[in-house]
Amino acid sequence: MNLFVKEVNDLRTRFLIMFLLIGISAYFIIVYYDFFMSLLDINTIKEALELSPLSGYIDSEAIMQQLTLLFNDIDFYVWSQWFGKNLYQIIVLSTILLAFSSFAREAEHNTMSFLLSNFTRWQIFTSKVLAGSMLLMVLVAEGCFLPLILAPGAGYSFDLVTACSYLLQMGLAAIFLYAAVILFSVLSKDVIKPIIASIVLLVILALPRLTKVLSSLYLLRYMTGFDIFIGRGVHYTSVLLLALLTAALFWIAWQVYEKKDF
Repeated sequence: MNLFVKEVNDLRTRFLIMFLLIGISAYFIIVYYDFFMSLLDINTIKEALELSPLSGYIDSEAIMQQLTLLFNDIDFYVWSQWFGKNLYQIIVLSTILLAFSSFAREAEHNTMSFLLSNFTRWQIFTSKVLAGSMLLMVLVAEGCFLPLILAPGAGYSFDLVTACSYLLQMGLAAIFLYAAVILFSVLSKDVIKPIIASIVLLVILALPRLTKVLSSLYLLRYMTGFDIFIGRGVHYTSVLLLALLTAALFWIAWQVYEKKDF
């Protein structure tokens, strides 16, 4: 069997689970907008603001007016609840699921020597990386293009250019994370360590949002397409930087794998 096909088959179950999760989540979150809005009690938020210790320093009426406008804006709802919340979380999870065991599993089960007896290291490395990358990009594309399909019947604006913009930014951010997890997998001798390392990396990547100076380096801001939503379009500087960092991570992973003893 072709090694690439084997790797795709090994990831098939995880991929199908995440594919269905994205499809079902998108349908209920986007199509049932009116239902979710009916569950929102705007008066409860107003009462909470009035009882807040900061009530004397904020204009609660102005805040409520802005919140009402946002809650009634389905475009904001789609971005905040889909791209800015559910989809990126599913994609981050998918990234880990598709990459964490790629090389670590072989090391843990002592099966890498068998693969090396039938294939070159370059064939093994590229087959594993390409299989996971391809499936990950299919998941990202599904999540980015579903709003385009659902928009006509759900009453909000979403076009092909917007879908492609989200795909470019979210896809590249996902591949960057994927490259990092692949590196962790190459370095590990069991499948647990790449998961732990991935969680630590996500925590580190979230730290820049805590400071104003480093907030522009917050990866998940670009992954969720915030700049696209507010009309600034694709952030090409970050796209270029992520592309370079991703290439560097894949190169480091290959260098480690090429010299590793099994």
